[in-house]
Amino acid sequence: MKYKVGDKVRIRKDLVMGGNYGDSVAVDDMVDMGGNVVTIERAGNLGYYIEEDPDGYCWTDEMFEPVEEMSAIEALYILAEICMKQYTCSKCPIQCIDRQKTCVSIRKENPTDVVKVLEQWKADHEKKEIEVEFAYVVRVIEDTGKVKRCVYEEDVTEVKEEAMKRVLKEYCKEHEGKLFTVYEEICRVKE
Repeated sequence: MKYKVGDKVRIRKDLVMGGNYGDSVAVDDMVDMGGNVVTIERAGNLGYYIEEDPDGYCWTDEMFEPVEEMSAIEALYILAEICMKQYTCSKCPIQCIDRQKTCVSIRKENPTDVVKVLEQWKADHEKKEIEVEFAYVVRVIEDTGKVKRCVYEEDVTEVKEEAMKRVLKEYCKEHEGKLFTVYEEICRVKE
């Protein structure tokens, strides 16, 4: 087991409900907690139990990512970012800790809670890696003389020549004109 009692870990954002992670299966409540920073409360034979989980699910190493402790400089930088992006103090995530107190007194009296808010803010605002996928696409092109334009596009899985013929025949059943198809392998951002 990689973690010990008291360690801060982040629940993976990419957990899939029903997915196997070590000796545990992720359930809906676990998936909903994805991205949260949590604390290991105790370690059992099959996995971990975390303080923030009211249902007491068993979590495994594969469900977590390590959390790097925030430096004082980084905390101050994030605090400044939060203050600059808020139009009013009432929308400040630190103010959510205790609406009856000022930001300064909250930071003085509840430093642990403030750090949790800063860590969560950082996690929510980190740049995410762009996921891409490769696909095979057949495009129907209309040739109007000087201009050629794509009038239809379809993702395909079959062999190139068969896909081009099929897509063109299907499109020509309902459309006329000087048409042809092109087959392309593309790389696109996953939706």
